[in-house]
Amino acid sequence: NAISDQDFGPGIFTGSTSERLLMLLATTLWAFALGQGDEGHELVPMGFAKGSMFQPELLVIVTGACFAKISDHEILQKIEIALRDVWTFGQIFLFSMLGSKITPDLLPQLGHILPVMLAG
Repeated sequence: NAISDQDFGPGIFTGSTSERLLMLLATTLWAFALGQGDEGHELVPMGFAKGSMFQPELLVIVTGACFAKISDHEILQKIEIALRDVWTFGQIFLFSMLGSKITPDLLPQLGHILPVMLAG
């Protein structure tokens, strides 16, 4: 079930590329907000441990991947063209923010985590 141009009938939205891009950005910002919050004041707490249930940067990547999976190829191409210049700089910030969450304190736990990662 891909999203296509025929899905938009008369109503509030016109289905333009700019409108779709803004809706995608709004959705990813909302997804990013789900992972935000100071310790003890998270929007979606983990419950069984300290911290947020979601990692904000990773949730943005997942949201974009889900959009790409359900979108019609033509719509996806139009969005990609609109984001081409912005993404070059955006990926530098996004992946550096994701990488900055990894600290050397995690290295002693690598022995416990590595088998799980290898098993998939």
